[in-house]
Amino acid sequence: MPPPDSKLVVGIANLIERINEATNGQVEITPYSAGALVPPPEIFKSVKGGIIEMGHTITGYHVGFMPFCAVLDGLPLSWQQPSDIVECMWERGLEDLVREEYAKQGVYFLTWGISGPISLLSKKPLRTEADFQGIKIRGWGGWNPFFAKLGASPVDMPLVEAYTALAMGTVDAALTGSTAHLDMKHYEVAKYGMLPYLLGDGVQDITINLDTWNALPDDLKTKIQSAAVDFTKWSTTYYYQTYDLAAYDQLKEAGLEWVEVDPETQSWIRAKAMELWDGAAAKDPVSARAVKIMTDYFREAGYIK
Repeated sequence: MPPPDSKLVVGIANLIERINEATNGQVEITPYSAGALVPPPEIFKSVKGGIIEMGHTITGYHVGFMPFCAVLDGLPLSWQQPSDIVECMWERGLEDLVREEYAKQGVYFLTWGISGPISLLSKKPLRTEADFQGIKIRGWGGWNPFFAKLGASPVDMPLVEAYTALAMGTVDAALTGSTAHLDMKHYEVAKYGMLPYLLGDGVQDITINLDTWNALPDDLKTKIQSAAVDFTKWSTTYYYQTYDLAAYDQLKEAGLEWVEVDPETQSWIRAKAMELWDGAAAKDPVSARAVKIMTDYFREAGYIK
């Protein structure tokens, strides 16, 4: 369970407070820790089925039944910083696409938060192509095929199990947000961090059962939605600066050694990543739309050719 001052806990508390203030206490939200109600990978489906009314989770868990979520979660070497996601979600129509597709699942897409930098911590340094061969890496969703392309053996498991898996040698490395590595003390059992980050940021979704949402009066919907947007603006500025940018130094101070991948291997990793982008776009028309929104932005921003 994350500590009470962790990024995850602080973020949800901020959202709840904003909604409470906006609705003058008419909407009461009770938060639960990861795994307390349902396993993390089952949160979306549980919101869909009405088992829980509201959920907050990573979009990568949905890739199996909504392939376009690989773009939200962050394709390898895609989103560099929160402003990239803000531009694509709010200015280029990606949020509209998400809301439309989630509604088909019986889920209302309320808003989103940022996952922060995604980093790979390992029990041995990862510098060359050979270092990746055969190692067992905790991942999820669209990341697992990427690790397979690198010659590693991906292991899909909930984040709450990663510490024990690293300590016991069930996995050799674990991928998650840098702040989550810090909160869950992965640096105690995985002493090396890979640079550069495989992803600068990603999307965490905040959802409500569609029937529950539709049953609310229109004035409450407007107030809740406005509070949610304010939360997202906050999370991509103060939240990002306070937690995400500080995580690198905090992990280093805790004893983690950051290891730079050699330039030739970086080029090899990027080539494998671009194969995943192409593969994601080919999944279905919705995925193609999502990838196009993202790649058009990156080309205009000069990130890719």
